[in-house]
Formats: sequence, C-alpha cells, structure tokens
Amino acid sequence: MKMCSISVTIVIVAALFALQPQAVEKPADGKVERWITNFIDVHGAVFYAALYALPETQGSFIKAVGDGGWGSHAPSDLAAQLSAEQKQKIVAGVVKTLNEMRDEDSTQYFKRIGNWLIAYDQLDVCMRLTSLEQTMAAAYAVPLTRPLFDSIIKNRRFDPESVSAAMVGATLASGEAAGITYALLNKLSTLSRREQVRYFRDLYNSVLQVMEICKDGEFRGMAEKAVPRRR
Repeated sequence: MKMCSISVTIVIVAALFALQPQAVEKPADGKVERWITNFIDVHGAVFYAALYALPETQGSFIKAVGDGGWGSHAPSDLAAQLSAEQKQKIVAGVVKTLNEMRDEDSTQYFKRIGNWLIAYDQLDVCMRLTSLEQTMAAAYAVPLTRPLFDSIIKNRRFDPESVSAAMVGATLASGEAAGITYALLNKLSTLSRREQVRYFRDLYNSVLQVMEICKDGEFRGMAEKAVPRRR
C-alpha cells in the first residue's frame, strides 16, 4: 500500500507545487512585520525554522535568542523550543535586518524563503510516507544532495565506494539528520520551481529503490553493516 502511495505522489508532485502559496515580494509600504505574520499564518511554526536556517536571517535569529543548538532540532520541532517572548524578539530582529537590506536583496530573500517553505512541505510529505531514515538515504543517493553527507562519510570512516545509501541513512543520529535537512532545504531554496520538481522526482525514485532493498523496520541494525574505510 505504501509503495502505491509513493507512486501516486510521484505523479502529483508537480500539482502539489502549484497549490503552494507563491513567494511574496517585499511589501511596497515597507511593512515587513505584516508580511512575516502572514507567512506564519500560512506555514505555521516551521517558518521560524526557515528564519534560522537561511544565512540572510540566521544572524538575526541567533542575536535575538542566542546560539542554543537550534540546528539540532528538526524544522518541525524548533519553534516548540522557543517561548513567545523569544519569537517576538526573533521577528523584531529579522524585521530590522530585512528593512536594512537593499530592495533587490530583500526581494530575492522573500523569494528564497518562499521556495524554502515549499521544499519543506514536499520533504515532509516524503518523510511521512516513508521515514526519516529512508528519506535521508534517498537524499544521499541523489547526486545534487550527496555532498551534504561528506562529513558523515568522513567521520564514520565509510568507504564511499562500497557503503550503500540505506546504510548512510540508518546511521544518522537525530541531530545529524536535522543538520542535513536544513542544508538540503537551503540548497533547494536556490532552485527554480521546475528544478525543485526535478529534484523531488529523483528523490522519490531513490526512495522506491531504498524501499525495495529494505522493507519497513529493516533499518534497525543496518549501521553495523556499514563498511568502514581502510586506514
């Protein structure tokens, strides 16, 4: 049943993109705070994760609430770690940063954060249809995002020629998976809609391959089978 669901998702992924809210340009009246409030209403708490992840506003985020290891929390969980007061400070800091940007830079940022949130929605669908481990394995298998795992391969001393995507996905700790997720979404936020659709087509094809190799529940213990790199 899950395989069928994924097959259907591959077909309708382009339609899902068409249903997403379009990126919003910088408000002509300069009321950036209202724009942020509107995006929070549409996308929910994950919007704070986008503010943290993107380099244009990460500095404002950390300046407002400190470097509390935010990147170790999954995007869906980050806002739950923030108090209402902290959220207000973040929004105020981001508003200041965006208002100080040149118009062309802030307009590009608004487009990028819109793309980030669209990519997040698609990645979240993939994770809910499969699992975090299988989605990360699939992301490793796609050439565009494989370099995001270079530090994992190096730190685990895996042999990149023999380690499988499934093994890489199985060995990730939650904090590592969160870090890769942020990096992946940041990368996708720079792509056009057409390029994003192509990426998710490739990602779902990779998910199907991973699922054909490893049925549900078989990721447990797979990390022990990973092949370490020889000294």
